[in-house]
Amino acid sequence: MMDTKELLDKLKPLQMDVLTSDYSKEEECFFIYGQKGNVKFFFNLFSEKNNCEALVNISTSNGKYTIEDNVENALQQLFDKIL
Repeated sequence: MMDTKELLDKLKPLQMDVLTSDYSKEEECFFIYGQKGNVKFFFNLFSEKNNCEALVNISTSNGKYTIEDNVENALQQLFDKIL
């Protein structure tokens, strides 16, 4: 399972103009907001016991995308959409 520091480190190659994060204890969710030019994304990492799922919403000039997958696949798809 990927921890939040590792996730933020994996996002560094995107060289975002804005990258912020927060944690919601009530929802057991780690939130990340990133922006690079006109591309914006919200990366939500939900954890339940030993299982983590990612919900990513991406807004680009080419459209809006939603990704629901495990963390590694969601990261790869995020990179594919942004780079």
